[in-house]
Amino acid sequence: AGSEPGKAVESLVEQGQISQEQITQVTEDLELMELLETVGDESAPMEVRTAEEDPGKRIGRYTLTDQLGAGGMGVVWKAWDSQLSRFVALKLLKVQDPKLIRRFMREATLLAKLAHPNITRVYEVGVHEGKPFLVMEMVDGEPPKAENITRQEAARIIRDAARAVQSAHDEKIIHRDLKPSNLLVSKKGRVFVTDFGLARMKEEAGGLTQSGALLGTPSYMAPEQAQGKDADHRTDIYGLGATLYALVEGQPPYTGELVHEVVKRVAISNPPSISGTDDLVVVAQKAMERDREDRYQTAGELADELQRFVDDEPIVARKITPVERIWRRAKRKPALASAIALGTLVVTGLLVWSGLFVADYLQTRAQIAAASAPLAKGESAIKALREMYGSQNVNPTWEAQALANLEANADEALSKAPNYSIANYQKGMVSFWRQDFETAIEWFDKALVDDPNFHEARSRRVGALTPTIPLPEAVQDYSGFKIIPPILDESDKQALEVVEQDVALLPDGFDRKELGAAVVASSRGEFASGAENMEVYLQNNLYDKTNRRLFAWLLFGDGQFEKAGENADLLLSVNDQDTDAWFLRAYAYAGVGDFDNALTAMRNSLSIKEDLNSRNWLAFWLFKQERLDQSLDEYSAILQQDPDFLEALRGRSSLLGLIRTPDSLVVAAQDAQRAIELAPDDAYGHFLLGQAFLTTDQVAAIASHEKAIQLEPDYFAHSTAAIANAHILLGQYDQAIEKLNAALEVEPDQYNWRWQLANVHRSLGDTSSAIAALEPLDNDVPLLLFKADLRRQAGDFSTAKVNIQDALELEPDNTLAQAKLVEYLARDGDLDTAQQLAASVLSENDDESIWFQITDSWFQADQLDKATTAGKRFVQKFPNSVQSNYLLANILAYQQGFVDAYP
Repeated sequence: AGSEPGKAVESLVEQGQISQEQITQVTEDLELMELLETVGDESAPMEVRTAEEDPGKRIGRYTLTDQLGAGGMGVVWKAWDSQLSRFVALKLLKVQDPKLIRRFMREATLLAKLAHPNITRVYEVGVHEGKPFLVMEMVDGEPPKAENITRQEAARIIRDAARAVQSAHDEKIIHRDLKPSNLLVSKKGRVFVTDFGLARMKEEAGGLTQSGALLGTPSYMAPEQAQGKDADHRTDIYGLGATLYALVEGQPPYTGELVHEVVKRVAISNPPSISGTDDLVVVAQKAMERDREDRYQTAGELADELQRFVDDEPIVARKITPVERIWRRAKRKPALASAIALGTLVVTGLLVWSGLFVADYLQTRAQIAAASAPLAKGESAIKALREMYGSQNVNPTWEAQALANLEANADEALSKAPNYSIANYQKGMVSFWRQDFETAIEWFDKALVDDPNFHEARSRRVGALTPTIPLPEAVQDYSGFKIIPPILDESDKQALEVVEQDVALLPDGFDRKELGAAVVASSRGEFASGAENMEVYLQNNLYDKTNRRLFAWLLFGDGQFEKAGENADLLLSVNDQDTDAWFLRAYAYAGVGDFDNALTAMRNSLSIKEDLNSRNWLAFWLFKQERLDQSLDEYSAILQQDPDFLEALRGRSSLLGLIRTPDSLVVAAQDAQRAIELAPDDAYGHFLLGQAFLTTDQVAAIASHEKAIQLEPDYFAHSTAAIANAHILLGQYDQAIEKLNAALEVEPDQYNWRWQLANVHRSLGDTSSAIAALEPLDNDVPLLLFKADLRRQAGDFSTAKVNIQDALELEPDNTLAQAKLVEYLARDGDLDTAQQLAASVLSENDDESIWFQITDSWFQADQLDKATTAGKRFVQKFPNSVQSNYLLANILAYQQGFVDAYP
């Protein structure tokens, strides 16, 4: 590193890593490129020169001229290569989704492995402005069209395509999406197989190859793809056969606007035969056999058969009769293997059975054909409804009429084909769009009885079950508010069990699989994973209000309040009169401690719709802001409307317990007792009752807190500390110390509990234990001053002075610390400095507590004259103060020798 380029190259040559010939070649290439950039490309056609004037159409050395096509992943351009003076096809990825980029790079990697005259070649892979692009061979042609070709020409096209596909299979690459639009025929008649966007290596695992994923084009996909099974090389043979069918018949083997109806037909039906009586019928039939074991086993075999047809030679395959097809399937069933060996009798029975099977099949097929007509009438309405719901621009009148028509169409279909899964599904969707989720679930259930592999019905059942399962709950207790999993009754648990089963059965790729996973995670309190699942679902369901509410609660549970707020903002951008969205927005503000905005948002919600739960949170947040009077008014207003509103009873009891006047404690206890009557097993009610009884009935307070601990072990620390308070008030100091130590073992950083423990030890004269109780805490000014008092009581004046000086380093202007320092300066004999400091402190702060501390500092330093003078001024300043009169009386008594020591 840091060496000159020339020396670095010489070093690489000496090490044998590159040759001198390679260096020469690179140098010549660079010189050529620089020259081309200098002189321009005179050979470029006029269309290129025109396009070059637009900087947005330049990608490196390529100039984009005409858009050739666009797909789900990217746009394909006709582009001019200025370095090699030729047209190429440049595929530019439209988005920057990591999944699509991986798929795009997979296509490039796979194509780079292929070298066949009937597969478009890859020239380069690059990145432009953060988006990858692929440069390929430009084919001057278009996809084959049935109206322009004969049966012989169709056979030649599929023959050449099969040769190319066999070459890909030899490299262990499967295309998986063969169809006419993925073939190109040049003006010279050369066939190219294109778009390996869904291709994969045979040995790849995971990702796009997971079992159950629906990939490919429904009208051309093989039965195993429609059934969600893994594809193999014979899947491509089916695709070639289906493409041959389309070239001969002018349409794909299966058609229909309802995707899942097409997929179902592909999955359960034998493919139709192409018209005619020649050998091409047999070849197409064998290539498209429903069971892949019955197809040609290699693309090369199919190509050879098509070559025989083109050459008018006898083909190897022969037509398979329906009975023979059934016989072959029976042979593959282990349960029938022994029966087959029984001979003619079994064969005869099988022929009879097959006849019945065929008759039943034909009858069912006729019913489905009759039922499809009324369902097809509503396809445009379904599309319009989905667009309307997606945009949130709902026309209620049109919606009601459209849903009524769809329901009538489904009823007509069911009259022609009872239990037809697609008709049942449409009935379910009508109920779903009407928000009648219970009825929707019943219809989806019926659809799944007829067709257990009807994944769309299963995924929609997940969507209908979701609103019936309770959301996570927000609760408030001694520690504030938190999110807990929903409380489920038996019907909720049954619904959740169905959701779990559906999630397990749904193939990857169905977004409501992610929705179901989020609901399951929510019920278990797994908020982080639930939020991830829900976010994936909502990417494709941007304005799903019902599940955006669940998303918000999952985010709350995971502590992502800012993101939950953004989620609420999205809903409000669509409808600023959405009371639920305002509620969520308020909760998000509160989660980050912004109670002012939380109150404003909640009042917006209440202005749209009065709701006691929302008003209860309003009262709680006022309480959090210490706006106690306003909070009390809100709680009282709620309880006036509903005397048994549990959360308001708890909230007011907590608030009044904090105020702690005799009257407030009476009402606090009454509210807590009523809360316990409504929810006997709720720990918070017992905790609040214990707090209300603390100063009036310590024995009852202890009993209530012990009950809270019994019901909810998480209350142990806080209730145990409260029990210690009760023991202190009862004068039971040893029990209080025991309880405080137990509470601190669970929550060692509780500041107030350590102060309380230190005070109990101090009351018992055990200053060393008092100081030890405070040691784990981080020092602040009040703590340092408390430690100074404890050390003075123990006679350790030098350390006490250090504590006060440390406090003054933290807060140099703290007058209480300065007043305490007066004592230690006087003890050290520095009376002038002490006197100056005392005067300075009193000039800055003549509060009663400061006067008391200055006077007491002189007294404790045994400066009785100064203490007497200060005491008299103290009484003059505050003549009605108990502190001033009591302290002066003590000073005078000690000065006259009435006591031996300062009490």
